[in-house]
Amino acid sequence: MASDENQRRLTANYHLSNKVILFKNFLGGIAWGFGSVIGATIIVAILIAVLSQLKFIGPVSNILDTLDPKKIEENIDDYESTE
Repeated sequence: MASDENQRRLTANYHLSNKVILFKNFLGGIAWGFGSVIGATIIVAILIAVLSQLKFIGPVSNILDTLDPKKIEENIDDYESTE
């Protein structure tokens, strides 16, 4: 019985053309890539939110201060004023 089921699954796409199979695989790849990007974005956002709560810890605070947009802008202004 299991071999009949396996045979049915192996031959399920024989009636489809190569173009249809290629198109479906292409769409599946795009969906997989899009999902990976969205998932990674969510994980990074959660990580940043957790790290922002750790600002009172010395070394973590120093690293996060370098990423502060206001301080980056101040550093750029200071650099431009020295030129």
